[in-house]
Amino acid sequence: MTQGSQHFVILSPEWGYGKWGNLPMIPGNATLVFQVYVRFVSYEIEDRFVRMPMRLREKIPLKVILSTCTRLKFEAKKHFEKTSDVRKQVNRNTGEETYKKSGKNTGDFFGAERAGELLDCAANVLERAMCKNLDEEIEVHSHYRKYE
Repeated sequence: MTQGSQHFVILSPEWGYGKWGNLPMIPGNATLVFQVYVRFVSYEIEDRFVRMPMRLREKIPLKVILSTCTRLKFEAKKHFEKTSDVRKQVNRNTGEETYKKSGKNTGDFFGAERAGELLDCAANVLERAMCKNLDEEIEVHSHYRKYE
């Protein structure tokens, strides 16, 4: 499942309400069908990785760590670019459209602050990466220099 996607989840009666149901809304032995919209995806690896003991961190492949850091860097760039975007505002009473610059021109630095937090998180993950050989260590250091 990805952010913005739509899925149908179908539950057979044994996974749903069983032979009794939930009367009066759901009869017994009913197959349940849920339409699910994925509005937000939370990646927990960076949160958990920093607090993991060393013996567990060394089991996570370096490829996973580097791809997580690349994703965080991409998200940080997106947040930083939002800081200088132009926002469209519609007056609910008149329907008039106005365009305002967001971010540094209005004193709203949330996008830049969030970008900094994401880059700090990526740097923390890289600092705690467990390298198995010299090649991996060199790869981690080259990635880490991008976040300094």
